[in-house]
Amino acid sequence: HARIPPERREVKSADYMNLHFMVKRFYDTSVKIIPEAKNIVPEYPK
Repeated sequence: HARIPPERREVKSADYMNLHFMVKRFYDTSVKIIPEAKNIVPEYPK
């Protein structure tokens, strides 16, 4: 995200960070509590 010039970004940084925290909150409240998901770090696309 930081490598894309500001004038070419379709998503503003504040929106991107809001999405990041929404996904993190979803993970913490829904995914992390599943026993099969304990101690497993999900793979993220590079």
